[in-house]
Formats: sequence, C-alpha cells, structure tokens
Amino acid sequence: MTTAMIALFHGDIETYLLNNAMSVPTLIAILLELHSKIFYKNRLIIHVICTVILIINIIYYMKRTY
Repeated sequence: MTTAMIALFHGDIETYLLNNAMSVPTLIAILLELHSKIFYKNRLIIHVICTVILIINIIYYMKRTY
C-alpha cells in the first residue's frame, strides 16, 4: 500500500494501479472511521460506507492473490 501511495503522490497512476488500486479508498475508510464523531447524525451511513469499502477490499485482495 505504501508503494502505491508514493507512486500516486508522484503522479504515476499506472504504477499506483499496478501496486494497489484500493489504497486510496482504504485510506478514506480509515479516516472516516477515525473521525466519525464529527459526522454524528450520519454515523450509520459512514459505517455502511466503510463496511462496503472493506468488503470490496477483501474481494480485491482475494482476486489478486489467485
């Protein structure tokens, strides 16, 4: 995930997608969960979004390893 993020910061989208295409959505999900107290009224929506990102991430990794 680190190599993908470094490639993205350098503007190399092809290397980012080659290394890990789910690193940005995973980072967004982590930040949303850490700061979910800010979104007090929409906390359930935040949890659902993060759960969907987690499920997609697991499927992506399973597909990538096989």
